[in-house]
Amino acid sequence: MKKLVRLFFICCMLWVCYSCTSVIPLQLDIVRPARVSYSMHYPPLAVLCNSHEPNVSEYSRYIDANGNQYRMDFAGDSIPGFFTMSLASRLYESAYFDSIWTLFPDSTAITGLAGLPISEVMAWRDENPNTVLLSIDDIRPAAQFTVEPYEGVFGVGLEIASSATMRCYIPGTSPVTETVVDTAVWYAYGMTPEEARVQIPAFEVCLEEALSSLSLHAAERFVPHIQQVERYIFVTSHPAMSDAYKYWKNTQYTEASYLWEYVYEKAKSVGRRARAAADLALYYELQDDYATALTYARAAYSLFVENRDTAEAEYAHYYAADLETRLADALLLDTQWGE
Repeated sequence: MKKLVRLFFICCMLWVCYSCTSVIPLQLDIVRPARVSYSMHYPPLAVLCNSHEPNVSEYSRYIDANGNQYRMDFAGDSIPGFFTMSLASRLYESAYFDSIWTLFPDSTAITGLAGLPISEVMAWRDENPNTVLLSIDDIRPAAQFTVEPYEGVFGVGLEIASSATMRCYIPGTSPVTETVVDTAVWYAYGMTPEEARVQIPAFEVCLEEALSSLSLHAAERFVPHIQQVERYIFVTSHPAMSDAYKYWKNTQYTEASYLWEYVYEKAKSVGRRARAAADLALYYELQDDYATALTYARAAYSLFVENRDTAEAEYAHYYAADLETRLADALLLDTQWGE
């Protein structure tokens, strides 16, 4: 959480600088690897609903306008099944598995957080030697509905914090346990709590949205996936930097890189060299040359520090760290994609 707050602060600082230093935000879609690797490419997959019905009233609360708390209850019997189908659908859409099917055992056979008995796993292996077994051992949505008076009106908020624990049984390896969490929030105002409440979707709709969002994060643990990141292009009043951005806007990226290299190597201004280095890091990242991109990102960080550009230095620091991750991810992705 602290890291997210700091990144938000960096983004805000850079945005404040936009009017005087021309910091141009750029959204990139990058591929991240799965948290687990499989013993064969495009294996068959079975998704097993092994979660007990969650006791939602144990950890869900309604808080009225006076701050009084009450247990909040809602139907939880369909939650494991809905999450199982949502996760299986997302994994199917990834096209990463040869085939996918879902298993819903009788409630008396569910072992939950204890995991699957080894005898059951071995029996499954005998019948399906190449199949990956993904067991959903626990699914737990915690809801909190809050009513707050605020300057003559009322605000109502619904927060659903969900968690899921899963075990992935891969042939030839030890089980891998993954736990994922996610929070969805809805908020509205009205002259009365009832008036505000009707502006929020029905609770059942919100619950399905929360579980669907959780399944998206869960699926990312098991398949390579797209993640959106934000980068920045730095532009200064220096003619070469201005011309480089003109080339960039015209998709003449190589020509832009030549000018950034010139500024980085020849400019007397430390801040200008730092910005050119950061732009070169972006150029080489887009060329999938993460090692060279990392070299320039580290150079940008050092130069920003030297020039006492605090927000820019923070950005370059996190950029370099992300490039280090991408460099390691590239090798893992080659393995996971079978290249």
